[in-house]
Amino acid sequence: MSDYYSPTPGPDYLRKVNWDHKYRHENMSVDMDVWYPMLKSITFKTYFIHIYRREAEAIVNFYNYKNKNQDEVFTYEDTKVLEQLQIKIDYYFNTYDDLKKGAMFRLTGRSGKDALYYDNEKIYKDYLRNLDENCKKYNKDKSDVNMKYISILSIMDRFKVNNGKEVLNILLTSYRLHFDLNDWLKHGGKEQIVLRKWDEGLSPDKEFRCFVRDNEIKAICQDERFALFPDLIKKKSIYEKLINDFFNTKVQSLMKIPNYIIDFCVFDNNEVKLIEFSPFLLCTSARLFRWNINYKEMLHGNGKLTVR
Repeated sequence: MSDYYSPTPGPDYLRKVNWDHKYRHENMSVDMDVWYPMLKSITFKTYFIHIYRREAEAIVNFYNYKNKNQDEVFTYEDTKVLEQLQIKIDYYFNTYDDLKKGAMFRLTGRSGKDALYYDNEKIYKDYLRNLDENCKKYNKDKSDVNMKYISILSIMDRFKVNNGKEVLNILLTSYRLHFDLNDWLKHGGKEQIVLRKWDEGLSPDKEFRCFVRDNEIKAICQDERFALFPDLIKKKSIYEKLINDFFNTKVQSLMKIPNYIIDFCVFDNNEVKLIEFSPFLLCTSARLFRWNINYKEMLHGNGKLTVR
């Protein structure tokens, strides 16, 4: 077993180490601002917005006020700072054509996918429509759990933001981003607002996580852990070849580190795009795999795609 990976951490590991803190600092070597300049031609057009410490403090103060009942921490000055931050973000949406149809938002380290949705009513209506369409397509009943689940996943634009107000909604309600900004204020590092061009062709059944060791793909799995996608099963061999070919021709020669985890998406026209990188460490989700069960395949496999 290589030094950089241990499949069985000691029993006191989680007690001694804050998982989010460890995740953030172990991911810094593969944060978006590190790899994007080198690989921007094979991923989504991306814009970086600098966050000042005072802006991060205002975001953290609001979260603590709203969720931890710390009434005294959020001030009128914090409100003014957040208003100016919204104006700064809106400038990008109003200026760059790539963002006119919306964007994917995250910080350099990770997204705020745990945030509250900005328009719950729209999300629910989209879910009902998707459920109806999926059940007809696969001849399933609306009580089918898998149909319900993939109908939720299919609402891809629940992750789309269109202006500074929607970005702030995520910044102010996501625990993940609250933790990362608070950790930055306490321990340093770097954080930026990241806006990535929205692509309507994104689909959850065509996103994949690849495990790279010695600069070779050893294993691939569907990114979504719990859903069974009937169409993905049918096209498994096609996607497997597309991903391996894309990695071998577009990514492999540019990487200076030998071991990492990388996510790709495939579009209906068989175009492949890079989504993001993660460290080849326990802090990264193995998605469909399990670190303590599938580590041999993840470290020594032959680049095959595993689906549910």
